[in-house]
Amino acid sequence: DVFRDWFGLVSRELGLDCRTMDCLPVDNSCLANGEVVYQAVRAIYETEGRKTVLVGYSKGAADAAAALSVYRPSIDGMVAGFLSLLGAYGGSAVASGMLR
Repeated sequence: DVFRDWFGLVSRELGLDCRTMDCLPVDNSCLANGEVVYQAVRAIYETEGRKTVLVGYSKGAADAAAALSVYRPSIDGMVAGFLSLLGAYGGSAVASGMLR
């Protein structure tokens, strides 16, 4: 998969600690997956004291955006940035439902 290849390249070339969230079901709502994203970000921050840069691909971008929106302001200090790659904002029934 293109995203996984790119992610591995970035990790190797830049020496970044990159982690994936393969546990996010595509058919779950953005709000449900956003909660999982928030819990993961919080766990990293609380156990390692590190801020996270969220990188979302396709629906994963909408899931990450939901976490950033719903869990404000508590998530703000835990996230250093957000990058959307081919984000499905309004481009699918699931993403459109979140925007309503």
